[in-house]
Amino acid sequence: MKSFIYSLPIPMSLVLATTHPVVNSDQLIGVGVLVVFFFVFSALKLRLGWRTLPSVVVAVAFYLVAAAFVRLLPPAHFVATLVVVVLLWMLVATHALVRGLPARRPEGDHISRTGREQVVRFGILTVATVVMAFLARYLGGLAVTFPYSGTLVSFDLGRGALDFARNFALNSISLVVFFAAYAAVQGQMDTLLSLAVAWVAFFIASGAVLLVRRYVPVAAEAGLRWERPRETPSTTD
Repeated sequence: MKSFIYSLPIPMSLVLATTHPVVNSDQLIGVGVLVVFFFVFSALKLRLGWRTLPSVVVAVAFYLVAAAFVRLLPPAHFVATLVVVVLLWMLVATHALVRGLPARRPEGDHISRTGREQVVRFGILTVATVVMAFLARYLGGLAVTFPYSGTLVSFDLGRGALDFARNFALNSISLVVFFAAYAAVQGQMDTLLSLAVAWVAFFIASGAVLLVRRYVPVAAEAGLRWERPRETPSTTD
């Protein structure tokens, strides 16, 4: 649920409605970089044992470097980029479904929050927003998909960071469909109407993903996917 809520294109819609940028292949690439952003964070925090704050900073730095690199390249063809992004998503989604997508946070993964941590979190979000206001012109289309709220979400993930990244990777196709639908109608109607069409396409894609997710437990019971052995039995199953 958390990954689905974060995948809602609310910040993207605000940027499109206020700045009226032309949606092109950059936004499609930006969705992919946004997915990798969470995997970079989870790798630093869970694999290398880094603390949350430096993990977030490095993940944001990765996004900025990737965005700057994309901006240096000549604009890619939209349809070709869309095909490549969808094919890559199919590979990632297949891998995620085979390994299994947990529906709940693992037991014992409770996150305690202090007032100091809250101040730090909102301070980072504020700084990131101000910095992005100056960097937007240099990041091009990837400024639309920058993880503004992703910095806040990362602080709440704890040991569920990898699970969140895998779930968000599966839900990211809805964002791809959102931008594809907007690009298809942009220039032919008002911005708000274009956004309405894009949102309808987003929810249709999200519904399709939900239908796929419904078959994951069935596949698990049939032994069709690999599951990591549990160290201790769970009383919630």
